[in-house]
Amino acid sequence: MLLKRVLLGIILGLVGINFGWEIKARAQGLSDQGHASLDKIVEKAPQGIDISSYFEIGSIPENSASLIKTNYGENQAVYLTNGPDQLGTIWTKNGAAMPLDKDQTASMWMFFDKGGYSTGSGDGMAFVMQNDSRGSNASALDENHSPAAGETLGVWGDATGKVLPDADTIAGRAIQNSWALEFDTYPNQVWKNGLAEKLKAGQQSLFDEGSVGDTLNRGKNNFGVAIAKGYPHIASGYPGMSTTYQIKQFDKWKYATMKHEGVLNEGNAFLANGEWHHVTLAWKHAEKSMTYTFNDKDPQTGKDTPESQKTYTVKNMDLQELDPKGTGKVRWGFTGSTGKSWESNLVVFEKVPGLVDVNAKAVLTDTTDNNRVVKTDDSIKAGHQVKLDYDLSYASGWEPWRKVEANIDLPKNLSFTNGVITYSNGQTEDLSLNDLKGQDIKTKLAQNLYKSINENSKTPKDSQHATLSLNGQAVLPGKEVASVPATTSKFIGENAVTTATLNGFKVKSVDDPISLQWTGDSVTGNMVVSDGKDVTLTGKVSRLSGLDGIKLHVNLDAKIQMDEEGNFTLKMPSDQLQAKTTQLKVSASDANGINSTNVLEYTITQRLLELSADPDLTFGQYALTGRSDKIYPKGTFNVSVVDTGESRPGWQLTASLNSDTLMTENEERALDGKLTYVAPATQQGVVASGLEQWKDLSRQSIVIATSQETKPETKTPNETLIAGDSDGPRGLLLHLNSSAIPGQYSGQITWELKNAL
Repeated sequence: MLLKRVLLGIILGLVGINFGWEIKARAQGLSDQGHASLDKIVEKAPQGIDISSYFEIGSIPENSASLIKTNYGENQAVYLTNGPDQLGTIWTKNGAAMPLDKDQTASMWMFFDKGGYSTGSGDGMAFVMQNDSRGSNASALDENHSPAAGETLGVWGDATGKVLPDADTIAGRAIQNSWALEFDTYPNQVWKNGLAEKLKAGQQSLFDEGSVGDTLNRGKNNFGVAIAKGYPHIASGYPGMSTTYQIKQFDKWKYATMKHEGVLNEGNAFLANGEWHHVTLAWKHAEKSMTYTFNDKDPQTGKDTPESQKTYTVKNMDLQELDPKGTGKVRWGFTGSTGKSWESNLVVFEKVPGLVDVNAKAVLTDTTDNNRVVKTDDSIKAGHQVKLDYDLSYASGWEPWRKVEANIDLPKNLSFTNGVITYSNGQTEDLSLNDLKGQDIKTKLAQNLYKSINENSKTPKDSQHATLSLNGQAVLPGKEVASVPATTSKFIGENAVTTATLNGFKVKSVDDPISLQWTGDSVTGNMVVSDGKDVTLTGKVSRLSGLDGIKLHVNLDAKIQMDEEGNFTLKMPSDQLQAKTTQLKVSASDANGINSTNVLEYTITQRLLELSADPDLTFGQYALTGRSDKIYPKGTFNVSVVDTGESRPGWQLTASLNSDTLMTENEERALDGKLTYVAPATQQGVVASGLEQWKDLSRQSIVIATSQETKPETKTPNETLIAGDSDGPRGLLLHLNSSAIPGQYSGQITWELKNAL
């Protein structure tokens, strides 16, 4: 093996650009109240989409909202508030308005900081749909027509001022022509001064006496009065309608309260508990209904959590209030506010309604059992063939679902042999299992998913659906039954993220199973072979009732033979081996289609033996002194051997010069000296022939190094350094005699690496 290689190093500089907005710094000294730091919040943030193309920061004065990056990239989260007395708003751009004449889904992750009554978190956020004439400048206003924060959450009418306003005035200060879903994090209950005994029957929110007097005399909002125990809560309503607000009286005090629809709550830590919460909103245009669901996914795993979710459906929404001009669209976004009590409020978007509405579902089918769909806690018999489908569908939107990556979490106790991706336009592509790591596989869809607006278009048929199908079988090594937990896979595009959860099921043993095992030297499950060597493996098939009708199957083109006792021999020709690693799988089945309960796997790695040598070497200029001397090269000269196999029987490296010594141009004069290779005695794993530490290079090939039975000292796990060691002289050395004559000398070295096989 002769090899010369020129190595070129390229350095690529990447310049990071921040497309977000500047984050307003909060006051110093507030972190000791127990609020989470932004670094900790972002560290746990789930994956979303870059929203910079679809949203804009509201144009109100001193807007605290900003776009920030997470571990998944730039502009992944909107940071609404991060200190006291703030108001943050963010709205969809004009082109990203939500159409009301189609079903839509919005999903996002929301963070409310650590809180509850003890740390005084407040006030929260609101999801808002609106057709306010102010557009992105819309917000709640105070009596001075300035943006109002605090309990208004930036959307509800404001009741503060010198005089308590009436319901019409309060409604006029809200965002007009709107519907809001509030996430109110401020606990309203206070037990003090015996006021609980003074409250009238049925009044469920308790204030301290000073607070009630101060609030009601000065006309501040008391919107949380109607909530049981004053807990933090989720609720909805129409901010710009006067019927949303009521003026009530307690003893000599009047105060304003608010009508809440669809209240969801569960104690003080319901929202502000320092965790990310998933929220899904589903608009059904035919029913004019909006369903909101809270805590329907686990932030760590992304799995559906039906046991912990809370949901409510608002029926027959008032579109005359929401869209009085009949535009058929609404602008939507988030508002968030704080008062003296504050918190960090953040949102990460998965689905933007109107942009891309996509869905995914997972279906497992037992193809051996008449194509039976496997439902929750159903059982599959070990050895049955199965098909696992992930169906991706594009419902609607004004953009294609672009650059979709499938992160599939495959269920345990299923062994897969092949896969395919099928698009609704009839095109297909292989779903490669080469990148399978454990039970996880990642693959990118070659096509975007979309639906043409013009149904008469002459363009190719729409790619509105894609099905990722995997074929395999149920396996059950050494057990009677295995409970397979639910798995959730994520499908991530540039403009939408969705998930599909496959429910849990069981794999049970069969009464008379077919089992397989490797035997002899094959029990290791892996080997390293040299180029041109065929592979022979041995194994055994077992079944209590006998082996009649049993056939063996191998995933590659190999010859396999079985005797009457179930012993089999598999021969794999060398030309069938992959370039580096070959994954071999063996299974068995009977005439009834029952498969072996396990699949034998074997890893074959081809031995890679490679020589790497720098193409050029220079000793530079040297002033003759009339004395003999030793000259080392200028700069590092690298030679190394890469061997991915075992050291036995190893390799041999030789080197030879194209002449007896270095020569001048046209070979007019020979250098009075010798070019040698130096191998220090301290060098381990590379042995020089004889006792000398240096070797004279001449026309005759000289053995430079050989591998040993013990693993040599290496530069990297499989690389032995021959020349270029910075720890001492290792490599080429010029022995110059005292009678050397000035001139420019050169030569050519041939390095030869031989496989001992």
